[in-house]
Amino acid sequence: MKQVPVSYNFDDERAVPTVWRDTFRLIINALMSSNQRREIDVMGNVTFDDKAIETSLYQIQGYPASKVSLGPDTWTTSICRYEDEGWSVLIDLYVDAEVVVSDLVLGAKVKPADSSFSFDVGFVYVP
Repeated sequence: MKQVPVSYNFDDERAVPTVWRDTFRLIINALMSSNQRREIDVMGNVTFDDKAIETSLYQIQGYPASKVSLGPDTWTTSICRYEDEGWSVLIDLYVDAEVVVSDLVLGAKVKPADSSFSFDVGFVYVP
């Protein structure tokens, strides 16, 4: 797998950096988990707004879908863009057992934090 570095170039739309991908995997898994609140709470560098979780689950069910996941082409089609204080990220999602990417995305903001990154998770929605 080709490594994608973190880019600090303004207005340069790029692939999601490799170093963030495991965290986004954990975020999606936690969002779909029956123990979601506990799983989200243990991710110290991730913030989830309760209203965003509620709205996102409503969007997923209204799609209609029972779950979202990361699929085989997620990292090929997902993007990020560096802005003032961090990156705006759109993660392409798969629904249920579909084999192609849906038009649902997870929006997030990623910011530098000490020697790592913090993740502010937004909504699952259709852009």
